[in-house]
Amino acid sequence: MPPGQDQALPVPSPRSRWPRCLFWVVVMVVLAVHFRQCMRDGWWDPAKGKDGTDFTASYSAGELARRGENIFDYRLSSTPGRPFIYPPMFAVFPMTLLSLLPHNGALAAFWVLNIVMLFASLWLLRTLLWPDPAASPGTTEPALVTHRGLWCRCCSWRVWRHPDTGLVLAVLVCGRFLSSNMRLGNANMYILFLIVVALCLLVRSRGFWAGIVVALATAFKVTPGLFGLYLLWSRRGWALVGGALGLVLFLVLVPGSVLGVARNFELLSAFTRHASGALTDNKDVDAASPDSVVVGWRHRLKQSYKDRAVGVSLRGTTQKLLSPSVALNRRDASEDRTVNIANLTMQQAARVADVLSLCLLVVTILLTAPRWTCQERLPLILSLGLVTTAMVLISPLTRKAHLVVLLIPVVALIALLQQDKLTGAARRWAWIGLLVLGLSGVVFSGEVVGQRLSDVINAAGTTTVSVLLVYVATAMALHGMKHAK
Repeated sequence: MPPGQDQALPVPSPRSRWPRCLFWVVVMVVLAVHFRQCMRDGWWDPAKGKDGTDFTASYSAGELARRGENIFDYRLSSTPGRPFIYPPMFAVFPMTLLSLLPHNGALAAFWVLNIVMLFASLWLLRTLLWPDPAASPGTTEPALVTHRGLWCRCCSWRVWRHPDTGLVLAVLVCGRFLSSNMRLGNANMYILFLIVVALCLLVRSRGFWAGIVVALATAFKVTPGLFGLYLLWSRRGWALVGGALGLVLFLVLVPGSVLGVARNFELLSAFTRHASGALTDNKDVDAASPDSVVVGWRHRLKQSYKDRAVGVSLRGTTQKLLSPSVALNRRDASEDRTVNIANLTMQQAARVADVLSLCLLVVTILLTAPRWTCQERLPLILSLGLVTTAMVLISPLTRKAHLVVLLIPVVALIALLQQDKLTGAARRWAWIGLLVLGLSGVVFSGEVVGQRLSDVINAAGTTTVSVLLVYVATAMALHGMKHAK
């Protein structure tokens, strides 16, 4: 070959593609196994004792909305398994469309939609946190490959810094929350996707549309309303306008056009009363009036709901630790089912939790209100991650499945670690928060420490503590951004 001629062949080596092919094969196998588990858990076949999951409640509401009946009276549906206890919007869309399918077919479609929204959310977060692939060493591959070049590239390519590595690690850290949400058939993936879309719109200075997206998330579940308050204290005028119009659209106009204006108003009023009762530990009882939320299902526990502390929020954990409430639901009623270290009443413990939640909200406002936190891309993403983490801690009814939204701060922290944009205490806290959140579910699982001890440790608030550590890590990262300016 003449001197000076390029000896590299413009043909990509098959050996350079096999790791990626193997990765996608593993992903497809994992998804297939998970799909089977979700279908098995959510299957509707009362003759075989299969009465569905939370998805069944949404399916019943969608069916009743399509028929113009009370969406909260699940006993009138073809799948009378569980109650629907959310605002009417989610029953109207997307559940009226899914209810056109048989329950089990709709369950499969719902799972596919969840997977699509998860991948879409990851892709959007990738574009936000790794906007320039050339800025991250090892994120691109050379087009021309020689035998020696292949070896050198494999040796020098830093897998740790690749964006896809960061996304995979984030999914692994939040894996138990993602799995719990999808196996229960809950709507939290919709909330995650909408929050990520709103974040993208805010980064691109499209506040009006971000406000509308936040309003849709709030109409699905009330807790994303905290993002509306964030738009207020961060002084985003057009986003507030979009949020106000979105609330009118998704709470009144859209569900009213399907259910009727009067019926929609009755259902909103019933939901408001039910939500107020849930916040004050004064749960509704079964009722058949057309403007009531019918709660409870066939597998109602013998123990009164007023004696149970539920969830992984500040309130749930505080009530478990400070009052003799039922925290170990798997144990028989004849056994001790408490983990409390004090003997306050449930109401007194709830008041303590309210004070802690208020303090957390004040800290979140102080950290995310300054103008610099919403003017540049990374501080804005961390601010939204901080608000997201505060949302699940403050919301009184947060369960493990609701924590899928932690994917936002987790991806952000991993991306900053990969790009060496965290130093000192911020870097240490990021590692601590990610490791504790990702490993606590494994280390304290029933397979490792035994089921009885695992139940006690988890009831005592290990998940809540791990979420608090993610909050601290995100706050430290945001504080580090200020000093890096």
